[in-house]
Amino acid sequence: MIFASDVVDWSALGQAVWVSAAAGIGVLLLGAVAVAASLRAADARRDGGGGTVAAYRTTTLVCIIVLVAAVAEGIHVMTQK
Repeated sequence: MIFASDVVDWSALGQAVWVSAAAGIGVLLLGAVAVAASLRAADARRDGGGGTVAAYRTTTLVCIIVLVAAVAEGIHVMTQK
C-alpha cells in the first residue's frame, strides 16, 4: 500500500503554499497602492498640488515597475522548472 507520505514531499509542498500566498498577497497590496497613488495624484492635480502630484505619480510608477518585475520573475521561475 502506498501512503501519501511516501509520494508527497510535505515540506516542499508547505513551502510552495506559503511562498505563493505571500507573493500573491504582496502583489495584490502593491497593485492596491498603485491604484490609490494614481487616484490621489489625479485629485492633487485637480486641486493644484504640484509637488504632491509628482510624489504620487512616482509612487505609482515604482509600483507598476515592481509589479511588472514580479510577473517577469514568476514567468522565469515557472519556465525554469
